[in-house]
Amino acid sequence: MEIETIDKVLAILKIVLITNLILIGFFLGIMFNAKEGIFKQHITASSVSDCSKDNLITSVECLRNNFTSWFHFNITAAGVELNESELKQNGGVCSHASEWYVSQAKQLGYYGKTITFYAKNMIMGHEIALVYADNLSSYCLIDQQNIVGCSTLNISRNN
Repeated sequence: MEIETIDKVLAILKIVLITNLILIGFFLGIMFNAKEGIFKQHITASSVSDCSKDNLITSVECLRNNFTSWFHFNITAAGVELNESELKQNGGVCSHASEWYVSQAKQLGYYGKTITFYAKNMIMGHEIALVYADNLSSYCLIDQQNIVGCSTLNISRNN
């Protein structure tokens, strides 16, 4: 009788283990795109010509104000490729935000790139945007709805 109970418990544990492995594989598949990294999507650029200001920092502030007026965080959008209207309607994650900032900055004549970094276990990651002027005189780091910081550099070729 005890052996039958142990066999039943082991069978149940096997089912639970297999189910958990399937779920983990599913969520890793959503969160991880092997070609481009974690949470990597493509955001199509819209027109934010109102943010075409005299300098990068005021342009980034304008972009952030525009973005925060409609963005909401939605973890279920992780790993989903969205255009801007879908992002506005459904919300997104850090990668959607950073891709949006980079595409908008490029539309305004600036440069940008996303920066992705990972937790020690390489399962979780986070992405931010780096936007900078073509002459490298200024740059800003943007994390979703926050401007982490901006810097203006004094670049002189007469050193």
